[in-house]
Amino acid sequence: MTRELGQPGAPLLSVIVPVSDGERVIGKCLAALAASDLPRTLWELIVVDDGSLDTTAPLAAGWADILIRIPGPPHGPAYARNRGVEASVGSIIVFVDADVCLHPDALRRIAWAFAWRPELGAVFGSYDASPPEPDDLSQYRNLRHYYEHQHEAGPSETFWAAIGAVRREAFGRAGRFDEWHFPRPQIEDIELGYRLRGLGYPILLDPGIQGTHLKRWRLKGIVVADMRDRGVPWIRLQLTLGSSDRPGTLLFRPSEWINSGVVCLAVILFVVAALARSVPIAAAGGVLIVGVLVSNRRLYRFFRRHRGTAFTLRILPIHLLYYFLTGCAAAWAWCLYHLFGPPGPTPIIQAYAESGMKSWPPLPAKAEGSSWLISGASRPPR
Repeated sequence: MTRELGQPGAPLLSVIVPVSDGERVIGKCLAALAASDLPRTLWELIVVDDGSLDTTAPLAAGWADILIRIPGPPHGPAYARNRGVEASVGSIIVFVDADVCLHPDALRRIAWAFAWRPELGAVFGSYDASPPEPDDLSQYRNLRHYYEHQHEAGPSETFWAAIGAVRREAFGRAGRFDEWHFPRPQIEDIELGYRLRGLGYPILLDPGIQGTHLKRWRLKGIVVADMRDRGVPWIRLQLTLGSSDRPGTLLFRPSEWINSGVVCLAVILFVVAALARSVPIAAAGGVLIVGVLVSNRRLYRFFRRHRGTAFTLRILPIHLLYYFLTGCAAAWAWCLYHLFGPPGPTPIIQAYAESGMKSWPPLPAKAEGSSWLISGASRPPR
């Protein structure tokens, strides 16, 4: 591997890890990066500590080339990643979530993807099939993610920043992450991917680029993620962009829409059957559920092959809940869109727009009072 993609004497890759109160996972994440088979001289490691109140910063300081500390309440991963990019010099910017342990070959695979495809704007990978949390919720979420990414390899219309990389030029032209609209973990990476594709940059999903996801999922977290943080904003964004000159490229797979609608209809039938004490109506709802289960037989075979029959039977209600939440998110997002239109700019963004700022979304300066701690590097952040 050479430095053909980078500046002379500069690292080829800039690996940026945003973290907030991540003392449970940050050490494992950074140790996995240190075990990369890509020579250490070809990449720099930048950790952005977003308002942590635990021991995240001292743990990260032992690994990072640059540690950026942002005081105050967390600003969100979009803000943190943008600050990391400002301090970086690599021509390829690699984003890794703090609860992900990259496989040793992941950085090398990323570097080769850009070297072999000069036109590539971004590439992202996949969680692996070995999540360490043993509970059914965590196993289901991570394994379903692995299954979907393994079966969707190739060109993509979106981007994923948990294990993803962007060419610096493309990232700058696209306007970075929209930290104004996404102050917490939401769909900031997906939205960036749409802007990259709008500029003509190809995005590649390479499922061979993998990492182990350390997240411990809980039911409340699943509901919040699928409704508030991903489902509603993603579908509302799709409705907004779907009305532009790129129709048909921003939708979920049709089967997912159909299954979500069928599960919601089945729930309605079950409620009506309970109120009317009608067995035929309940039976109709049951037939719809069976249809959804049959349509997912390939996924369930995958679960059975990896975790056994008992696990597969236990996660059936969890998978049906996923469809129900997706259907509810779609209905709520549709109502918001048709009642209030696309998400409007906040007063701050509106003020920037009225002042004639050319970049959109506007690119703010470093937050007032933020501090920069440089560890193991002689250059100041840019």
